[in-house]
Amino acid sequence: MTASRLGVRPARRLHLFGQVHVFQDFIQDVRVQVAAGLEEYRRAQRELDAARRQGASLVEAVNLLGSFFYGGMLGVFVLAFFFPRVRARGAFYGVMAGEAVIFAAYFFTKIAFLWYNVIGCLVVVARGVLISRLERPPSHQQA
Repeated sequence: MTASRLGVRPARRLHLFGQVHVFQDFIQDVRVQVAAGLEEYRRAQRELDAARRQGASLVEAVNLLGSFFYGGMLGVFVLAFFFPRVRARGAFYGVMAGEAVIFAAYFFTKIAFLWYNVIGCLVVVARGVLISRLERPPSHQQA
């Protein structure tokens, strides 16, 4: 069979030959990128295995860091939704007290870090309500 019988002109065959080389180069680039990606994956896997052998995981580290602050944030939301008479000063000092108690629990006790959220929330709510009740109501002056 000749090229004209296949429906491809001789000049077109040269063009297709060039496209095949471009495609082969593309496939070679993809292979190199996949191999590099696999090597990067293997390196990351080795680092994670080393971290696991040390006794900590990335998820645990992120949860520990979040536990320092999520209890205070939850406490502020609880104050806002369920205690409408709590003032800004009470909420602020409640959060400060809550954070102090959370960090004290971290440094001086062996409580699991997931309890820091509960402790922080309870301290923020208790201090926020207490400080707001002790605070004088604002005087409304008429102009």
